[in-house]
Amino acid sequence: MTPMTSFAASDADTRYSPLSRHFAEFITRLNGVYSPELYLAAFLVTDATLNGHICLNLHALEKQVFHIDGSPPLPSPPADAWSDILKGSPVVGTSGDFKPLILDDVNRLYTYRYWQYEKSVAERIIEMAGRRHPSLASIRLETGLDLLIRLFPEAIRQKGQPSGQVVAALIALTRDFCLISGSPGTGKTTAVARILAFILELTNGTDVRIALSAPTAKAAIRLQEAISRAKETLPCEEHIKKRIPEQAVTIHRLLKSSADGVRYHYNQSNPLPYDIVVVDEASMIDLPLMYHLLEAMPFAAKLILLGDPHQLSSVEAGTVLGDICRTGDTNLFSPELVDLLRAYTGYECTMSPAMTAQPLRDCLVELKTNYRVNEDSPLGQLKQAVIKGHSGAIFELLDSGLESICWIEMTDDAALKKMIATEIGPYLNQYMKMISDHFDIKEIFSFFDTYRLLCAVRNGLCGMTHLNRLIEKFLKDLSGNIRPEGINYPGKAVMISRNDYARQLFNGDLGLMLPESGTKGRLSVFFRDGATKLRQISPYVLPEHETAFAMTVHKSQGSEYDRVFLFLPDADSPVLNRELLYTGITRARRSLTVCGRKEILAAALSRKVSRYSALTEKIWKHQDP
Repeated sequence: MTPMTSFAASDADTRYSPLSRHFAEFITRLNGVYSPELYLAAFLVTDATLNGHICLNLHALEKQVFHIDGSPPLPSPPADAWSDILKGSPVVGTSGDFKPLILDDVNRLYTYRYWQYEKSVAERIIEMAGRRHPSLASIRLETGLDLLIRLFPEAIRQKGQPSGQVVAALIALTRDFCLISGSPGTGKTTAVARILAFILELTNGTDVRIALSAPTAKAAIRLQEAISRAKETLPCEEHIKKRIPEQAVTIHRLLKSSADGVRYHYNQSNPLPYDIVVVDEASMIDLPLMYHLLEAMPFAAKLILLGDPHQLSSVEAGTVLGDICRTGDTNLFSPELVDLLRAYTGYECTMSPAMTAQPLRDCLVELKTNYRVNEDSPLGQLKQAVIKGHSGAIFELLDSGLESICWIEMTDDAALKKMIATEIGPYLNQYMKMISDHFDIKEIFSFFDTYRLLCAVRNGLCGMTHLNRLIEKFLKDLSGNIRPEGINYPGKAVMISRNDYARQLFNGDLGLMLPESGTKGRLSVFFRDGATKLRQISPYVLPEHETAFAMTVHKSQGSEYDRVFLFLPDADSPVLNRELLYTGITRARRSLTVCGRKEILAAALSRKVSRYSALTEKIWKHQDP
């Protein structure tokens, strides 16, 4: 079984959340008598969810000693004995019971809420995947093929198998659940714009209500920008384009969450008023949010998820996208779907080795053609090596002297300052010169987005906070007309760190502090509003924010830049893992510079995010014979 990587037994320095202790004490009071085994289990299951797990694996934690808040050591018994003790408690139930804690038949312990979340998500996905629509029955083959050729010209004409985009279009048309995965640059958002046009044309666009959404405000803005760009080149009539929305909202706003984010206006008894819901950056959706989204989906409505399961997962508990995709081989379909693809494209495609119906397998498609980074290029090879954890190949690429990949050994503050001056200084000089020469604000934004400094952590030598301080000092030392002084200065980059719905500024929004046109040095912070518009806000009314010349890898998810500088910390950290490295390196379109120490990189490559849950098992045990 997967080990519980977030726990530290026999360690007096371990720090736990007070919430874990309060919950354990609450469970003890409900139980009526003190049981050290129950107290420990309740404490650890709460700590598990706080660390991203859905449940507690008793087998992974048996026969250990835990030190909690200076209390006497608490030993954990063998898993089977522990399970028997818990089953004797009136506060612990099994599947189907309504009790605070749920223990399943393989000794996985849940809080009732997370057990219900996992069970409901699995059941709803299975239900949606199993629904079929005879959408093609009344459509002539020639009509469908002509439309595919028009909307996917470069994809439908590929030799061999049909492209993932074409497969996804037919899946989305005939199924209620469609998950389109792929790394950055594989055209997921372009594909979904074409897929929506495909569905609208075949259904005459009549009364098809579509919603675009994403887990965060930043991701929602990127989605609407991508859809807006894709619509410009769609080869279809204007009335079809108009039916494809450009406005995207967060999932919380889509569901109309309460102020505390716990209750939602749209739910099982009051479903969403849409026929198709598209959600981008699905890797960032945690289990509770996926539960509420699926509960609010109307019967027979379509859910199309876009995401990359190799990226960093949600901040809260669960790795829903990864759990759904964790099936090994991809793009293996049932005979039924193979026949459909053959009929509408004339192509053969790989058939699933299982010859029985597998509804969910027919709902997943991976886009593999990368339109931005050639998979055989150094950046493409580095990405694949990180996914597989091949450290030898990674170090060979970093040491190869290739123009697109560079390694800089970072040992101390002097080396870091030198690197900023030589490698990043030219970008900063050009950026400040564009401001002093009164370049158009959109041009300044475009240049600022050609490069980005990404940090694995916030603190330490190569942490985000220290890097931003060094860059600000570098700017103050620059000669020229613009000299940043004090808190506010021309050229300052800021990132919003708390949502402000009144001003429509959200966590992750990036703004640039620039002089207002026609004023004597008065500064405003400019934010991009969609693909073409700008908004300006006084720096004195900004919601909570931080300097953002450097940002964390987490904050960069979904964005891409021509050149990326990826900074590793000077000391090992549990947050370093393959998913973080993958997310950082795949932000680079043209070149990547990794800064740090190789032993730290090796440590990060040795870790893979492992969040314990049974979602994969609950979904796929009903799919595979």
